[in-house]
Amino acid sequence: MTVGKGRKAHRPCGRHRRHVPRTLHLIDLENLCRVTPRSVSRAWRLYTASVGVYNDDGVMVAVDVSRAFTVADALPSGIRLLTGRGRNGADRALLQAVDIAWAKRCFERVVVASGDHVFAPTVRECLAADMAVEVVTGGGVARVLTETGVTVHRLTAA
Repeated sequence: MTVGKGRKAHRPCGRHRRHVPRTLHLIDLENLCRVTPRSVSRAWRLYTASVGVYNDDGVMVAVDVSRAFTVADALPSGIRLLTGRGRNGADRALLQAVDIAWAKRCFERVVVASGDHVFAPTVRECLAADMAVEVVTGGGVARVLTETGVTVHRLTAA
């Protein structure tokens, strides 16, 4: 489809985009499930059914470096896999990788898949940037996250 002198007209991404904004998914996989091939596949199915993941979304998944091969084999291609080391290493990897100004330019919505309190400042920054924010957790969620007023989705244990 072209308009004018070789300029392409904007083509909608698909019917699903009428009501679902382009989303950046920040997933601390260890917060959603035990990291085994079966539980990762199940957690991914539950996650996508709960919040939706579309082809033009940005998806960052973080795990401890010792679990990277398990995760890489169990998740679909096209996902940016981040690794951390030690306690809260996956959290730190996600927090270091996300740039709120870039996210604001590219996405309208952010889904943080972790109930850990360390994500509260990032959630607040996204809210201050007028982005829609949701939290997904596989277990508990820190009170400081619920106090932000964002929607919290709870996945069943995977």
